[in-house]
Amino acid sequence: MENKSSLKYYLLGAAGLIVVIIIIILLVNSKPAQQKPQTGSTLNTPIASIAATPVASVTNTPNVSTSATPVVNSTSANGLIGTWVSAVQGKGMQGSGKIAISGTATQITFTGDVNLVVQKVENNTGTGEITFTNLCGSKVTSVPGKPDVIGPAQCISGNSLPAVMRINGNTITYTGKSILGADISLTGTYTNDSMSGTFTRTSASGNITGTFNLARAKN
Repeated sequence: MENKSSLKYYLLGAAGLIVVIIIIILLVNSKPAQQKPQTGSTLNTPIASIAATPVASVTNTPNVSTSATPVVNSTSANGLIGTWVSAVQGKGMQGSGKIAISGTATQITFTGDVNLVVQKVENNTGTGEITFTNLCGSKVTSVPGKPDVIGPAQCISGNSLPAVMRINGNTITYTGKSILGADISLTGTYTNDSMSGTFTRTSASGNITGTFNLARAKN
């Protein structure tokens, strides 16, 4: 009877040992579960998707101007574009000078009107049209040993011509042709609604210099 009880205890002990061995084997062979990447982490976000993030989504971005237009152009565009006419009708230009006519020195005095249209200002250059009208001149011819001869006043007008002007701050310079084909240049300054300066008419027979005064035309 005692032998049967001892055998029973041996069998139970062996069974328990087998169970422990199986548990140990399972624990050794089991692999830890892989940790899933966090979907919201920037470190796991593809570089391409980060680079493609719109600039507008970034906060506290300083306001940086990327305009390449010089300030002078902006100022000129606001203050120069428009139509400029004689400040005093008939006296937009006034000048005088001596020219040689048939070998005889002649003093020329004239007045007239200027109509300047500035349509566009870009890269320190203004473009538009210029028109010289009602240019009335009188002449005094001097002949050695004889009294001066005063000629009657004559008036002429020209057609509108394309105009290109150089802009430097509030200074404007135009170079072109006069009604009779001589070279003429105007250099002046403008402030608000007024423009004034000097002009020079250059030809092989002589030069004429004077002043011009313009005002912005009112719509």
